[in-house]
Amino acid sequence: MMDYGVFKELLKDKLPEYLPEGLKGTGVELGHSDKVNVSFDTLVVHPAEGCKISPSFNLEKMYRNYQDGAGIEEILHKMADTVRDTYERSQDMAEAVDPRNLKDNVVMALVNTEQNREFLKDKPHREFQDLSVIYRWIVGTKEDGIASVVINDGMVKDLGMSADELFQAAVQNTKAMFPPKVTDMAEMMMSLMMPEGADPEMAAAFGDIMTELPPKERMWVITNEKGINGACSMLYEDILHDLAKEVGTDLYILPSSIHEVIAVSVETADPETLTGMVQDVNMAEVNLEDRLSNNVYHYDKDLRTIRMATDVPNKRLDGIVAEQPRPEGRQQGIPMK
Repeated sequence: MMDYGVFKELLKDKLPEYLPEGLKGTGVELGHSDKVNVSFDTLVVHPAEGCKISPSFNLEKMYRNYQDGAGIEEILHKMADTVRDTYERSQDMAEAVDPRNLKDNVVMALVNTEQNREFLKDKPHREFQDLSVIYRWIVGTKEDGIASVVINDGMVKDLGMSADELFQAAVQNTKAMFPPKVTDMAEMMMSLMMPEGADPEMAAAFGDIMTELPPKERMWVITNEKGINGACSMLYEDILHDLAKEVGTDLYILPSSIHEVIAVSVETADPETLTGMVQDVNMAEVNLEDRLSNNVYHYDKDLRTIRMATDVPNKRLDGIVAEQPRPEGRQQGIPMK
């Protein structure tokens, strides 16, 4: 089995031979990419003339596939198919990636600040507690999700948008395109455990059991209608306020992933116990690229503010302890009413 260095160079040299005839002159080079929570080596295919999209491959992931038994020929054929499909789709996406459409299609997402120091360097962002709001440009929809790109400083500069203009556009678009959604965890479990077409009486009995607890003893999932990057729904303060009124107490917010957070009454447990649970689940159950934070947040229903209830030393999400806890009292107020 070849080592990683030889594997990278082999793919770079051989991929052009596997590309369709019209793309054989396309340039290929090794690079490195910073994505949300992770960084990795890449193989980048430079776009053909008139194409604005550069297909990029995660070489570390491909090497793992090779170690698991995938053949070089198989890997190269799949890469070539991806390049071909990307260029074919680029013709349909030409209008979507027109910079003039950015303002109407920019949305928010939340990421962990410490884990993404390098990633955030050339991206417009707005800090909130130990998190940062970043911006994604929705350029299309796919069967398995949404096609989007993270907005960088160059895109915003080309449009002449200010930081506030970008933020306000994202706030409005996110709520319209990805409406916030609050679901009782019991109801969500019931929908998963009781298949469509189940006996109505059995479903009703199961529902009674799952929802008999009072609101302050339940767990609530905060996300959006599509379940994609839904953790940013916690920034809509009216959502938290309405839930806190139903529960009857302040809330602790547990960041289960970048796609959703879980809210519980402050009477459920102390924040240190809860953050221990969050850290355990993060490390054991959540993929690194989906992790949001190891901290727990406190929503005050009377002050209508949200702040960190804990300040753990391991602010990074990959198990590496990073810098000292921030000074007490630091608080950013992003939540929107």
